[in-house]
Amino acid sequence: MLLPAYVLAASNTLDVKCVDKSGAVVAGAKVEIQKIDFQNPDQKWKDKKSDNNGLARFDKMDDGVYRVLSRKPGFAPALYEYVVLKGDKQENINLLFEPGADHPLYFEPPKAQAQGEEGKPAPAVQSMVSQAIETMKAGLADLQGQKFADAENKFKAALALFPSSADARYYLGVTYGQQNKWDLAEPELKKAFDITGALMQVKPVQGQQNPYGQLHQNVEGLLQKIPGFRLLAQGSENLKNKNYKEAIAAFQESVKYIPDNADAYYNMALAQANSKMFDEAQQNIQKAIAMKPTEKAYTDLKQQIEDLKARDVVEKAQLIVNEGEDLFKKNDYAGALQKYQQAKAMLPPKGQAIALTLVGKAEAALNHQDQALAAYKQAMELDPGNDRFKLALAQYYVSQKKYDEALAVYSGGGAGTGSDQALFKLGQSLSKDDANRQVAELAFEKAIQANPANAEAYYELGMMLYFSKENDKHAKELLTKYMEIGKDQGHMDNAKGSLVILDRRLKQ
Repeated sequence: MLLPAYVLAASNTLDVKCVDKSGAVVAGAKVEIQKIDFQNPDQKWKDKKSDNNGLARFDKMDDGVYRVLSRKPGFAPALYEYVVLKGDKQENINLLFEPGADHPLYFEPPKAQAQGEEGKPAPAVQSMVSQAIETMKAGLADLQGQKFADAENKFKAALALFPSSADARYYLGVTYGQQNKWDLAEPELKKAFDITGALMQVKPVQGQQNPYGQLHQNVEGLLQKIPGFRLLAQGSENLKNKNYKEAIAAFQESVKYIPDNADAYYNMALAQANSKMFDEAQQNIQKAIAMKPTEKAYTDLKQQIEDLKARDVVEKAQLIVNEGEDLFKKNDYAGALQKYQQAKAMLPPKGQAIALTLVGKAEAALNHQDQALAAYKQAMELDPGNDRFKLALAQYYVSQKKYDEALAVYSGGGAGTGSDQALFKLGQSLSKDDANRQVAELAFEKAIQANPANAEAYYELGMMLYFSKENDKHAKELLTKYMEIGKDQGHMDNAKGSLVILDRRLKQ
């Protein structure tokens, strides 16, 4: 059964209260309302007079979106856009009257200009909407160029012409946001949200989509992220002031709202690195890089975090090593060994070499010779290009009176291997360090065995024994041989003088 037409008629009510800036009522104002219709933009206006209470009531109104307008002498036009009437409800709005002169509004046709000079027709008048759009385009160019102050001024100018432009409101909010002026950005975005939300309910022109849907979604998404941007700004300020704990807390909260913001993760990683939270920092900088893989600042920070983490591990291991050294000095070799092994476990493989030499030292002190030798060898294997670890192993062999093995470590071959020149150069190198003296002497001995005609080997070994006073008899034999086959006049003179002293020492 069909319902009578009067039953289907809408019964929305709109109460418009006219007030000035002080809140006083404005009576006797002609209040007009117009339904927004994209298919038929020239909808007729309905009007009412505001009563002594400043109230104008419109009842039995159809569902729809309306603009409300009033003009009264002494006031600028009072405009309210937009009010949505829907579902047989009563809506109440305040129409604000501000002092000023009358002027055309953006949706009104432009007034004809005066006749041009000499009777020529006046040029066409550009609509306020067209002016606003051009101004807004210029503002967008400034926004893209990060000229935020210029962009802000242009969007404000566009809104002065076209105050209900959701686009201008949105871009003004974005411009404020780019400057971290979120207290200014949020009201503009809320206005844009309300405008687009209302206009989305207007039936579009046939064959077209409503143009406000996508913008409404964009505004809504940005509004939802504002708490995150505020927290990001707060965290950045704390980071700047080195309040790392507070900064981290703000960044952690911010990414709940802006999980796709790479800078939030970058800043959080930076704060965590400064707090020595290296594992967490690595996780967050990796998230930032995943979002912006070509951002150099992000990859640089990743490397810095890795370096800081490695340095921190070394510093902590060094503290434990120091404890071990104190125990070693007190002859607590077992306690020292435990500390050295603890430090070793903290370090990456290559960094373990130093700790292994200390492990070897403690094992040797405990007379655990097999374990000591294994530690020294492992240290050299971990960093074979580092002579420091060769020296540690060689000195261990020397301490065990295994001179051939010590020499083999230096020469890089088996015991006693190498040409006389290689052995000679090795002896020269080792003779500069008293800790290697015994191995240097052995290198010269091996050089002589490999080539009995190597005169300089006799000289070097003879002079070493001369100065050490370990074996004056053998020193005399070596220097005497050099006098027979040597050719360097300076060395000959030194050998001759040393032999005189050796003879005197041998007679004592």
